[in-house]
Amino acid sequence: MTKNNPMCGLLTLTYFKTRSKILGGIIYSLVLGAAFLLSDIEMLKGMFVMSCMIYLPLQALVGMSENEGKWERFQVSLPIKRGYLLKAQFASLVFTVLIGAIILTVGIGASTVLHEMWFNDGFTSALLSSLHSYGLAFMAIGLCYLLSFIVGNFAAWMIAMLVPTIVQFTLTPIAEWLDIPIYALSAAALVCSILIFIASYFAMKKLFKTYDF
Repeated sequence: MTKNNPMCGLLTLTYFKTRSKILGGIIYSLVLGAAFLLSDIEMLKGMFVMSCMIYLPLQALVGMSENEGKWERFQVSLPIKRGYLLKAQFASLVFTVLIGAIILTVGIGASTVLHEMWFNDGFTSALLSSLHSYGLAFMAIGLCYLLSFIVGNFAAWMIAMLVPTIVQFTLTPIAEWLDIPIYALSAAALVCSILIFIASYFAMKKLFKTYDF
């Protein structure tokens, strides 16, 4: 890890710190996905979505927060700018979101082909209507990472689980009540979630400059 190009080294450090938590999240999501495909139980669909797009990314944050004081003090002691530390952590979180999105997309495709149970209009409709599920991950980690520096890790984790969960299970009834296509509301939710994630990054960038680890 060089002073001029520290990202690879920082990403490697973050990977070794979070890999066991991420692997646990992946296994949990795959087990839920397999149970959903084999059982045709509708309730497992929501659990599968939540595991891929909320539980898995938050597991990465849990890995980052273990021994947080020592870890952060070690990182800020390195001869690199704090901005690189933040970029590496957010890049790692985005990578985890992509893993969850891949697992979820494969699950949507498999359930649509095997059971036609995700949405009756086929894979395209299922994918469009599930846009908000992908956004949930960005909302969860954006909220959790920022709030962990304000209200503590446990409270931040609970809020980051609760808010996206409410969005997940209320979006369809809201779309029906407003009489608009679910995928249109899903797209709007995805945009809002990404904006929350971006706002969290810039808020953390400002906080990182002066935060006393």
